[in-house]
Amino acid sequence: MPLVIHGRVLETTASIGGGSVELLGAAPGFETFAAGVGENNTTHYMITNNVEWESGLGTVTATSPEVYLQRDRVWSSSKPDGGRILWGPGLKDVYCALPAPVMAGRGLLLKMTTFLHETAALQYETTWTPDAAMRGCRVYCTGGGGGGESALAGTSSPDYNVTGGPGGGGGGTAIRWFDRDEIVGPVALKIGRYQAEGDGNDSEFGDPAILVGQGGRWVTRASILIADTHRSAAQPGGQGGTATGGDLNLPGGAGGPGIVTWPPSHTKIGGSGNGGCSFWSGSGARGNWASLDGRDADRESWGVGGGGGSGWPNAAARPGGEGAEGVIIVEEYA
Repeated sequence: MPLVIHGRVLETTASIGGGSVELLGAAPGFETFAAGVGENNTTHYMITNNVEWESGLGTVTATSPEVYLQRDRVWSSSKPDGGRILWGPGLKDVYCALPAPVMAGRGLLLKMTTFLHETAALQYETTWTPDAAMRGCRVYCTGGGGGGESALAGTSSPDYNVTGGPGGGGGGTAIRWFDRDEIVGPVALKIGRYQAEGDGNDSEFGDPAILVGQGGRWVTRASILIADTHRSAAQPGGQGGTATGGDLNLPGGAGGPGIVTWPPSHTKIGGSGNGGCSFWSGSGARGNWASLDGRDADRESWGVGGGGGSGWPNAAARPGGEGAEGVIIVEEYA
């Protein structure tokens, strides 16, 4: 069902209600929808009785000899809420008309689809099929977040070393606009998984990949011992993932550093690193007494790195948090 726009299509209808309208024939000097747009094709339409009006996306259908315009989506109308008009008796004009956002080059949003990681695999594989009325789309492709590193077990007297694990890096995000003729559907998608104490996995749009959001990096904590009062040392967190193929290629944020301290008393803790931020959200929480998980339970902090674990004198090591899963989002415009 291709989208067809024709500048010389104008018919009348006497249909009432909010459903399809029967087309009664072309006005003098104009063509019918069947001739100008074509049966089973979609078009932007306007219906008006010179008092009320409705703009939308419709499909031309036929049950010979009648021809109808199926009102698939309503963009706007003269109603206060901009919704579908329930037409009363009387003749109305029906013609092809581009909505203002389309004429301005922006298009109208048909739908937005979010593809999340749904399996235990390192990359969840699925496909996306474009809407028949789509004229173009914007794609966001974000890799999974790297895991935070654990803290070493705290040492006892006389050292009392306390460690904090560095945070994992955030996933990179590629953003790109595609015209309809650039998309040959269905399109293969791979959504990267988060990791616990490991690199996040890449997300990919297309096969071979057109867009890549690289997963955030995990860094192994170094074993550092400090034997001098009030001293500390830091280890950098994991690097943010890169991105390729987009109109915008946005790297993920680096994880925060893990800190090793020689505290003067048992009341001090090691400073663990926050997880790196992503395009979608701020940094993942770091650990305190126990590690906190950089992965959002509502699955909305896509690509964020996991926070590092935090240590304590004479205490067992605390694990680092998981990074957040990657995501691919497709916005389709008519």
